[in-house]
Amino acid sequence: MSNLIVFNAGGATTGFKQVPIPLIKGELQYEGLKAKKDIWVSSTIVKKHFPVRKKLFETFSYYNVTDEMLNKITPFKVLENVTNQFIHYQGDQFKQVIQRSTFHLCPRGFGRTSFRLYESVQLGTIPIYIWDDVNWIPYGNLMERLGIVIHISQIEDLFDILNSLSKDELKFKFEQIKKFKHWFTYLGITNYILKVIKRLPPDIILKQNIESKYLALY
Repeated sequence: MSNLIVFNAGGATTGFKQVPIPLIKGELQYEGLKAKKDIWVSSTIVKKHFPVRKKLFETFSYYNVTDEMLNKITPFKVLENVTNQFIHYQGDQFKQVIQRSTFHLCPRGFGRTSFRLYESVQLGTIPIYIWDDVNWIPYGNLMERLGIVIHISQIEDLFDILNSLSKDELKFKFEQIKKFKHWFTYLGITNYILKVIKRLPPDIILKQNIESKYLALY
């Protein structure tokens, strides 16, 4: 089995050579960066019982938001730089919530990553990935450039990290999302897999790990 290379979206390590790829189950409509960003930090997590997610909801206070509340002009962004709170929504309008947010919480779930991590990118929102045992994200340091990546041990510092970002830093992250969003689609992921396969040296099956230089986007 040592000659197998697994392009792995969920992060379940099995001892094979692993290459992280985005975990997606569709391609959400992207309406560009002109979407009104009137929500500072949001969550649309459905299953909250997984350890990292449970820790998140135990650490910070949050507002449960209904469909009726979403349809009103509510200044959710007043929470910015004031209180360590986020809004939480569960329902059919989750795409609207994500797209209206500056940041969207994407803690790992059953696997080492989250569908919401990549849906946030597709919808033009800065994802916040929270991991514990293994940082399972693709494309080298790209996620750190366009999102926020923290270990569970840093969770109490989350809002300090967000509130310390300058307007220029936020602008840069949104620009990175727009520039690289193609790589979070089925076609982009397929092209990446083909790129990696073509780069790998013939003796890769003899090596224990795949060097990072073979896994870069470009």
